[in-house]
Amino acid sequence: MQKFVSTISRKIFLPIIVLALGAFGFIVFTACSDDSMNESMLINRGYKVVVTYDFQGGKVADAETITVRVKENSRIPEPSSTGSGVGIPSKPGYSLRGFYFARIDEGGLPVTDADGNVIPSDIECDFDTFKVSDTNITICAKWWDNYKVDLHYGNNYEKTERINLSRSRDGQPIGLTSTALSVRNYTFISYNLIKNGDESTRIKEFPYKMTSEQFEQSDDRLTADIWGESIDGVYQLIRTEKDFTLASAKADTNYYLLNDIDLKNAEYDDADTSNTSKLPKSYNGKFVGNGHKISNFTVKMMPLDRTYGNFGLFRALDSNAEISDVTFEGVTVSFDISNTEIQHYNLGMLAGQMYSGAAVKNVNISGTFVYQTAIGIEDNSLSLSQDLLIGYKSDDAVIENSRVVQVQKILPETVFTQDGQYRVNILYTDDGSGGFTVSDIYLFAEKRTTSGYSNKRIYGIEKNAENNFTVSVRDGRDLKDYDMVFNVSGNGEFSVTVSE
Repeated sequence: MQKFVSTISRKIFLPIIVLALGAFGFIVFTACSDDSMNESMLINRGYKVVVTYDFQGGKVADAETITVRVKENSRIPEPSSTGSGVGIPSKPGYSLRGFYFARIDEGGLPVTDADGNVIPSDIECDFDTFKVSDTNITICAKWWDNYKVDLHYGNNYEKTERINLSRSRDGQPIGLTSTALSVRNYTFISYNLIKNGDESTRIKEFPYKMTSEQFEQSDDRLTADIWGESIDGVYQLIRTEKDFTLASAKADTNYYLLNDIDLKNAEYDDADTSNTSKLPKSYNGKFVGNGHKISNFTVKMMPLDRTYGNFGLFRALDSNAEISDVTFEGVTVSFDISNTEIQHYNLGMLAGQMYSGAAVKNVNISGTFVYQTAIGIEDNSLSLSQDLLIGYKSDDAVIENSRVVQVQKILPETVFTQDGQYRVNILYTDDGSGGFTVSDIYLFAEKRTTSGYSNKRIYGIEKNAENNFTVSVRDGRDLKDYDMVFNVSGNGEFSVTVSE
């Protein structure tokens, strides 16, 4: 069984601590307890040898030295973060090299310098094998100067941040982490070992293991340079499709696109209850496309409340929002505006509404625009701009060099027979080049009285040819078929003939 006594030397008096190291851990006696022992009692019990740990400018908590009493021919505790009673010291700007015996004079006393500091020898203590004799000893900590990494960043690398890089016991630099190479309110895209270096000198993974040969002696410090390509501000970088989905978009997060992103026909359905996250009610961050594009995805949207229905990729752009330098290509946005409780609908490919202060610059969109309505919506307020980019824009919101460049529109329309006997609600496709075709029928009603129409129960719809359908409806226990032929003028005005 190993036994030793530890005392901590500070500029204030501390009690002697007795640590009995046994199979079951430590037993601690302090001077303020009934079990405390004075120094003579400790010596009488065999704790005759004094081992002093001199941390050479380092500290354990506030202690610059710790003294331990041990029995003759016993091992001494190795400094440890747990268990030994002697903690591991730390020293700002330095890394622990190891523990070495103090240099001693002919009388066996530690040698000191002109300032009275103990001088360590070059003999390292092997705590696994060393055992004390009957002579007091001093164990000294030795330290490595930390390596210094100068991180250059900002516009034209005008800023520099110096980073302390710790060293291992053998003097090699430890792995450099991306967290260490971070600066408040800056986002780093990449790091390079050479100013304006290429892919061959880029740091590709972290932690990055530097070698001592990469550091140069300068001002008695070992320094190396790293050049960081950075953005002023805090951004989430989008490198691949895994880095960004509409379902994970946050209202105040800034995004920075580094590559073209193909979402591979991903679909986000706002009405799907399995989605644990929803598109934000409004977006208030910066979305910087950096000249890239996001392509091939579908968004289906439902209203968020009973007052306003803002529909678009970003629903609404709040006062600090800015979307810039990006193309959305092959996008389908589909809106359900069939809820007559909504008092106001704003529809746009990019956003339903732009508030004062929001900005859209150098943004292009191509794809398909779909919305479905129901009877009664025409009595509500519907904002739908001619260019389909933004539904409703505040006067001092900014749109620069941005447009829907090519879009196929799938829009609702209410069509009547010439005699007014039948009313048919359809979705039709406008291909953007003068082509109009009926794509779906979602309501069919017959005029019953002078007061209005009665909806029929649609059982099935069969498309016979372009703009030619057969609609089966339930009539009591029987099915009745109606043939519908739609005619469309050059400006997109529809009429329909219905026959049984």
